[in-house]
Amino acid sequence: MGDERITAKQLSADFTWDETQRGRQAAVLVLISSDSEPKILFTQRARGISQAGQISFPGGSREGQEDPEQTALREACEEVGVSADRVKVLGRIPGPAITRLRFQVVAVVAEWDGDASSLRPDAREVARLLSFPVRDLVDPANRITWEIENGHRGPGFLLGDVMIWGMTAAITDAALRLAGWEQPWDETRIVHVPPEFR
Repeated sequence: MGDERITAKQLSADFTWDETQRGRQAAVLVLISSDSEPKILFTQRARGISQAGQISFPGGSREGQEDPEQTALREACEEVGVSADRVKVLGRIPGPAITRLRFQVVAVVAEWDGDASSLRPDAREVARLLSFPVRDLVDPANRITWEIENGHRGPGFLLGDVMIWGMTAAITDAALRLAGWEQPWDETRIVHVPPEFR
């Protein structure tokens, strides 16, 4: 995969919430480890909360006049216990990502030390932590097009028994592409999203 890294130059400092649009404002934190083989941190949402079972990034709703970085860092600290002093913010992925629940979501990309063993996830929100090497995420064998009943489809990932789909997969796909890590893959490989990840 070489020594390519996602850089602030590839990201946007200007993309933010559209204050003229309706819907709640939120931010997620895409944590990429800074070690020799970069990994991306994901969570699986706990049962009993919205979108339970889905694979997601740490994140949540804006409070007050926070900017996207402040929202993403605060939510990541609350959800998984990562402190801001372990994180180097690189920028924001340009382009809006709107969920089916009418959130405006800004994806903030950051590097961190990658020590997942030191994290303390909040069991009320996080069922488990998942850390996938970029090498596995870009492997064409792990790439799929997900599909749900209404015919909606999008780029996704199938890693063992874990499916990443929806907004999280779209953000992951964008981050890999911006970093120059993406490899060609078979977009005609369509997999239905199973109930446990819904």
